[in-house]
Amino acid sequence: MASVLPFDLRASELVPTTDGLPDMITLRKHLLPSVLALVLLSTSACTPGTPSGSPPDSRPDSPSSAAAGKSAKPAIPSASVPQVTPVSAVDARAVLAAFKSRGMVGHMQALQRVADANGGNRASGTSGYEESARYVEAQLRAAGYAPVRQTFTFRGGRKKPRVESFNILADTGGDAGHTVVVGAHLDSVKEGPGINDNGSGVAAVLETARWMKEAGITPANRVRFAFWGGEEDGLYGSQHYVDELSQAEIGQTAANLNVDMAASPNGVRSVHDGDGADF
Repeated sequence: MASVLPFDLRASELVPTTDGLPDMITLRKHLLPSVLALVLLSTSACTPGTPSGSPPDSRPDSPSSAAAGKSAKPAIPSASVPQVTPVSAVDARAVLAAFKSRGMVGHMQALQRVADANGGNRASGTSGYEESARYVEAQLRAAGYAPVRQTFTFRGGRKKPRVESFNILADTGGDAGHTVVVGAHLDSVKEGPGINDNGSGVAAVLETARWMKEAGITPANRVRFAFWGGEEDGLYGSQHYVDELSQAEIGQTAANLNVDMAASPNGVRSVHDGDGADF
């Protein structure tokens, strides 16, 4: 892609990024319909004018696309940058109508039960996080995905012990050269179960993934569903994901859709910067 368009769908915090990212779009109310429409629009809006080939590294434990990407300048067409052309329009109203009968409450109830059985929380590095991850992985596998774990460690403050955690990644088919990353952080704070923040975002992403499989949707461009760990301690999981990518892999990302606190009642739609300078 000539440039990367990372979208951020969350109710408060800034998604971890690196310098040089373009602006992000934030959508903050009743996010599931918006997520689904954006996924389909992003994945059917364009295909490469020339074959983009295979990702530099297609191993499951070394993802070939970024949760965020870099674009230092407006793109200048050149022979080395495959151009994109419209393929088909998506009827967003039809998408939303098809999705209205689906519910996310069951996923949030399941995560609440996990927290209840594990000391009242689902924080990274705890049994509650592990059980939450197993629930998400089971749902993805039942839908036909092959989720993988991307492990990392972090220390959430001075004199605190190092914590081992992981992200969960699951891909659709489609062109890997124009990957759309759709993510939500899976962990809670240690003080509570984290059902709004961010069980609701997890439910939105998970149900979107399940619906796409059940509806038989094969996107033109690959969608990577991501469930981040270590977010509440310092955005460590998604930052690790970005840090592991080469410049070529970053360039294969068309958009990043990040869903946080989708159950919040005080939603707005806004645009903010990608490097955190305005926060």
